[in-house]
Amino acid sequence: MPRQKSRLRIRSLRTLLTTALALTLLGTVFALTNGSTLTAGAAVSSNGGGESLCFGTVAVPQWNADTESIIDQSANLVVHTIGTGANPWSNTYSGDGRYLFVNEYSGQSIRMIDTSNNQLVRILQLGEFAGLGIVSNNDGSIIWTATQEANSAPHVRKIQTSDGSVIASFDGSIADELLLSPDGTTLWELSVDYPKTLVNELNAATMSLTSSTSVPVYYKSATLNSTGSVLYIADGINPGIGIVAFDTQSKNFTTLGPTIGIQSVSISPSDSTLYFVGGESGSYFLYILNIADGTWTQHVALASATAGGWIRGSRITADGSKLYLTNDYYAQGGIVVVETANPDTAVFIPMQVSVPVAVCPLLIDPAAPPTTTSTTSGADPVAPAFTG
Repeated sequence: MPRQKSRLRIRSLRTLLTTALALTLLGTVFALTNGSTLTAGAAVSSNGGGESLCFGTVAVPQWNADTESIIDQSANLVVHTIGTGANPWSNTYSGDGRYLFVNEYSGQSIRMIDTSNNQLVRILQLGEFAGLGIVSNNDGSIIWTATQEANSAPHVRKIQTSDGSVIASFDGSIADELLLSPDGTTLWELSVDYPKTLVNELNAATMSLTSSTSVPVYYKSATLNSTGSVLYIADGINPGIGIVAFDTQSKNFTTLGPTIGIQSVSISPSDSTLYFVGGESGSYFLYILNIADGTWTQHVALASATAGGWIRGSRITADGSKLYLTNDYYAQGGIVVVETANPDTAVFIPMQVSVPVAVCPLLIDPAAPPTTTSTTSGADPVAPAFTG
């Protein structure tokens, strides 16, 4: 199974890196780009909006290049390249868009980046390999991230970003996905136990386990609706049971969509529509599902936009106008961009990428005055290949 290979690749990489890297002690010292240190509480404060926020951007960690690429959503072009530590693996924006956090797998750390100038604020040293899952609260003062010690049990760490201290932890399972409820009270951890997936409900404040439910799906992707009442989980088995709609209160579930292997799923901001990618490897299609009546339609063939076909996840913009699909195919990989109003065509942004992108939670500048000017834009240009 592709997912099994992916997990084995990650585990094998961990083993190789363990022989090459000495683990550092978990600490609270943060290095700046000039080599000086930051004291506790030296966070950059928000100026309340304007150009200091990430509105209209997408962040892409590039594992092999040790960089973070920032894409302008309107033009689908790379507008900034930020150097990171070794092997940036996953990322997330704070809820207010003020900060971008980047997990560095081999670097065993997290980079905290100021979105006003794309400059490093601090490095949070973990002393553990940073994993696939990372989420932030609204103001970026707290993050939750998956970690793995060498030859030891995995963890989900709750970290205070002002001083890097680990406030609380949940131990024992590899987090394939972390999702924070909209009210910030619940952290959902999904862990593959093939052919099932364990859905752990954690108290976000204490990291104590509230409930644990085994769901008969081979997790490939998941998304929460805007109220946190339904967790949608894609089943990657082909044929499988489609998309599971997991009720976060009752812990019961129903199924939606076709019984093909599904690689990614995203929900519209209105909670009315699911966008998912499925089919046979190398010949995936985009599907759109009406949640109210369960009907679905098939749209663009992703092979028409890109070679390969290892879809690693998708993210939708704050206004629901665009989908960003990660196509992991080594040097031929990249981001497939689909406008939801025109789902039968796609734009391809070539770059080597292995994980879902992070989409800024804000689409427009909150400090900008409203405008009534309307323009008609042409087709999105195709970005040039990233050269490092």
